[in-house]
Amino acid sequence: MNKKKILFDREELKKHDLVFYDRRYKIPTNSGLNKSLRACLSELEIGNQEMTATAGRHTYGSYLLAKGIDIWVVARLLGHKDIQQIIKTYGHVLQEVIDKEYELIRKFMLDKEEKESKNFDQKLTK
Repeated sequence: MNKKKILFDREELKKHDLVFYDRRYKIPTNSGLNKSLRACLSELEIGNQEMTATAGRHTYGSYLLAKGIDIWVVARLLGHKDIQQIIKTYGHVLQEVIDKEYELIRKFMLDKEEKESKNFDQKLTK
């Protein structure tokens, strides 16, 4: 795999230490980032070439929330000052997390009831 081909214009990039930038304007832009991302994904033969920076950001946020990372931490990592935008954007993921937490609570409560019942039965048999 030819890294020079993947990171085209590398000499130009060294001037500013930019990896993704708009070739026309020579500054980072969302469009330039997406074009560079598609070129890298294509050259590396990984992922979906329709991936965008925004899609990557949403995937990252969804993954963190699904793995149980605190909503305030995710908000900060994504550059939000509070959790309102996270709630709007990732509500579906949050509902899945809530459902998992409810299941953990149910399991905890059932285990606790089961242990208490066993302890009670043991006391009766003594």
